[in-house]
Amino acid sequence: IGFIAAGVLLAVTGSVVVMWPVVSGQGAASPLAWYLVVASALAAALRARIWDSAACKAWLLGHSCIVTTVLLGAFAVHGNYPAAWW
Repeated sequence: IGFIAAGVLLAVTGSVVVMWPVVSGQGAASPLAWYLVVASALAAALRARIWDSAACKAWLLGHSCIVTTVLLGAFAVHGNYPAAWW
């Protein structure tokens, strides 16, 4: 479970780093960056089909929810409300 959790948390961190220009209000992120974030979440959901234990599936299926929560929280902290609504 530890490797799966670490992989999910690293993927979430990578998604936030890729989206950092949008989060901090310093500019716009490339459309490819948005595709990368979505592809990462989709890959985690597809990997959940392989694992038999419920805890591993919970981490992998929770990836997209964690990314959404972290990005919305970061948008709110930086006062970038239009990006959070989009």
